[in-house]
Amino acid sequence: MSRRTHPQPRRGFTLIEMVIATLITSLIMGAVVSTIALSARALPQNSLRETRQMGVRSALNELVADLESAISVVERGGAAIAFTVADRDADGKPERIRYSWSGTTGDPLLRSYNGGAAEPVLTDLSALRFSYETEVTTETHMGVGIEDLASSLLMDTSGISATNQNWRIKANDWVGQHLTPTLPGDAIGWRPTSVDYRGRLNGLLSSANATLQIRGISPTMSPSGAVLASRNLPPSDLLAMTYLWRTMPISTIGVLSSTDTLSFSARYASGSEHIELEFGDSNGSGRQSTTNAGSSWSYSGSRFLRMRLYGKITRRGPDRSWEREFIRGITIHARTTDPTAPLISTRAALLNTPQVLNTRWDTDFSKDPTTLDQDRDETADFAVRSGSFQTATLSAGIWRIDRALITNPENAMLGRICVETSIRGVTSGSEAILEINPDWTGGARGGLILTIRNDGDGTQTAQLNARTGPASTEPLATVVGLPTGFIDVRLLVSPTDDVVNLRIAGTDRGSFRYTPYAAGTSEKWIGLRATGSAEADFLRVRVHEVLP
Repeated sequence: MSRRTHPQPRRGFTLIEMVIATLITSLIMGAVVSTIALSARALPQNSLRETRQMGVRSALNELVADLESAISVVERGGAAIAFTVADRDADGKPERIRYSWSGTTGDPLLRSYNGGAAEPVLTDLSALRFSYETEVTTETHMGVGIEDLASSLLMDTSGISATNQNWRIKANDWVGQHLTPTLPGDAIGWRPTSVDYRGRLNGLLSSANATLQIRGISPTMSPSGAVLASRNLPPSDLLAMTYLWRTMPISTIGVLSSTDTLSFSARYASGSEHIELEFGDSNGSGRQSTTNAGSSWSYSGSRFLRMRLYGKITRRGPDRSWEREFIRGITIHARTTDPTAPLISTRAALLNTPQVLNTRWDTDFSKDPTTLDQDRDETADFAVRSGSFQTATLSAGIWRIDRALITNPENAMLGRICVETSIRGVTSGSEAILEINPDWTGGARGGLILTIRNDGDGTQTAQLNARTGPASTEPLATVVGLPTGFIDVRLLVSPTDDVVNLRIAGTDRGSFRYTPYAAGTSEKWIGLRATGSAEADFLRVRVHEVLP
């Protein structure tokens, strides 16, 4: 017999359970509503913050785009930078852009273009900093040589065994001698200080006068056209019929290369023809003679003047280094006044890697240099000292130097200076002259003058002098036997220790000390000028920042 089952009735919620469920639901709904309300209130603030950050990034992106095209940096600071970019408006001039922040919280980042009014590009700044990534290259060159304190005997023909003869100096008959020093193996240069010769008068009560000269040597082995030292020889210096040793002091020739030779010559000047010099007729060499007043010379491989050459020997000193600093990149750090805003940093890679400089001047003479404004400061980069620049003197990138051209505006030139040019004298006796006036401080200045002179015999001579006063100079270096084309010249000037390094035609000629002197007139420039017919191919000047 089966048992029939009946379903149990379903149990419902009690009143207490209903109250608890209702309370929990209310709490959950309240939390959800609060969250939604808070999110709704935060959404406008987050959106505003994001908008501000986007504005910061947009302004920094514009700054980065400008910096990446920089060809020179003319102002470099922690909160300001000025630089030039290539011509953007086809006026033939670069454009100058400057960004700056005052450093005061709340002030904007300003941008000015070609000296125009500064306009805000980013407002409400609390911090801005430019960090510079630089690269340094180092060049080593010859330092200041160590010159002997006393003169040494560098050549002596007095003891050569030979029959002595007399050379009488006449209006057309002159005589000379190659001066070839014997130097030690460690010598890098030499500087003549005097020559001794044997002379006499062939007659009483003579009115004879001769001119003694030191010159370079031409490709034909004759005296070159450049007179490096000169002295008058009056009859009172000699005795009648008796040979005496006489001395010609030399003070106008700078340090020569160890391979350079010179020429001594005695030439008729005026009066009677009574001056004679003694020479040996064999077992020597180097005598030069002319019978047509210097139109042509003969060189003897066996005859020689009785002479002694004295000079100071220069040995190599410690090398020097020349550093150049270039900007590879700039990182910009910026933050707005919003206390919750993060610091934003971005980097600009400077594609042209501009050199860190105080100022620069460049001209290739393809156009009037007095119209150039390469740093776009609304001031011409060059000026002429008198009159106006004549464009007719320009031809195919060559300037026929007809007046003094100087850098502009004035600059005290306290930082290291690199000057490069290519110049030449065109006709015999003509000179191209480069003048540098560095280190204007405390009422004193330096003064350097480099001359390239056409000798008229297929050679040119370079002479580097240092000013010792407004109208006085001292020789630092002399380079003979240069070719007649354009001569590349580079001078590295270090005002901190008053040293200049000279490179001529690609050859390092050493470094030399100069002494600043009391400045007379304000001549805070570097310039080119000429005597006679001379030309220039280019002029480049770099003045480095003054190191702290």
